Amino acid sequence: MSNPARSAGGVAQELWAEARQHSESPDNVLVVADELLTKLEARLRRWIGAEGYAALLNRSVALTLPHNAALASVSDLHPRAAESSPSSQTAAVFSESETSDAIIALLIVMMEQLGSIVGTDMAVRLVALSAPPNARSLAGHESKDTQS
Repeated sequence: MSNPARSAGGVAQELWAEARQHSESPDNVLVVADELLTKLEARLRRWIGAEGYAALLNRSVALTLPHNAALASVSDLHPRAAESSPSSQTAAVFSESETSDAIIALLIVMMEQLGSIVGTDMAVRLVALSAPPNARSLAGHESKDTQS
């Protein structure tokens, strides 16, 4: 039997925790966010292509940013986010918790948006596959993803 489907929120929180645990700079939330999103992009581009990933990210940032202003501090996320990003002095206004919450919210929105196309369970599995190899159990036992 396969594992019960994971919730987008649960997977997003676990991915964030894993990213912090495996980061070279776990105390720098912006570095952790960049590392996590870089890995996510590499994995999802394999499944949905570069243009599909760009569209998914653009839409997800546009939906997440109005409710999570700290997302703008992650300047490498998206050109629009970088344009509206506060200066480095203003970016410090956002707490680590606010930035963490914004990244988790972004991951959830990405899974929801992708889920509207491929189904929620598949979207959560694809995003879960972006976890480091030791955290791949999030995706279930039947994953055929190979390590890079």
